Amino acid sequence: MTAVLGDITAAGEDVDVNIDELGTVLESLSKNEGVAEAKTAISSAIKITRDISEKNSILEVSLRRSSAEIERLRGNMEVLRLKAYTDGLTGIANRKSFDQVLKQSTINAMEDGTSLCLMMIDIDHFKAFNDTHGHQVDDLVLRLLAATLRENVKGQDTPARYGGEEFAVILPNTQLVDAMTVAETLRKAISRKNLRDKKSGNDMGRIAISAGVTSFQYGEAVGQFIYRTDQALYHAKNTGRDKVCSDNDIDTTVAHHEI
Repeated sequence: MTAVLGDITAAGEDVDVNIDELGTVLESLSKNEGVAEAKTAISSAIKITRDISEKNSILEVSLRRSSAEIERLRGNMEVLRLKAYTDGLTGIANRKSFDQVLKQSTINAMEDGTSLCLMMIDIDHFKAFNDTHGHQVDDLVLRLLAATLRENVKGQDTPARYGGEEFAVILPNTQLVDAMTVAETLRKAISRKNLRDKKSGNDMGRIAISAGVTSFQYGEAVGQFIYRTDQALYHAKNTGRDKVCSDNDIDTTVAHHEI
């Protein structure tokens, strides 16, 4: 942008000089000093005009080049922005993105009077799976779960990696009963995927997930919303795993405990 402004400033100064020169030529023509003098003055005017045209052409090329560079930089900034809000391992939204989207979603729900649900998901016995098969296979499991989330949520929903083996899905304009259906669909979809070691061909079994689902209560803090959903998730894990629970399934005095 500094280069562009410099080119424009220089072009403006050149035009001022050319205008002064044209003024001198026109003044000369007005004196009717003779044909030879008139020809000389006209030739000068033509030359000055050509100079202006050439400088304008150079400026146009410079501006086009600068515009292309600005577009390239804008593209780079967008790539960096996406990287800043994307989990590097799974390719879905990261915790930073989750926090921002959830906050805005609660604002939208209160302003529009629409429903909003939150789902928290945890891989069952993930540590044992880690100890048995190692970190590389664990990464594959996390990517598999993220891909399953993308395949089974709507365009307006936001799947995110909340941290470690815990994932979340923000579901705007969704009633609790429908969010529970989505969670159950996800649980069944992931349980049907059989893991196999490509190198050895060994069957590594299946993975299971537990999920907690809650509906946003008008005016509650975002932290409380997340806390209630976590409580529903813990209830699912503590009562058998490989299941989906909402905060309706647990003691409301616990679910609404202030943090």
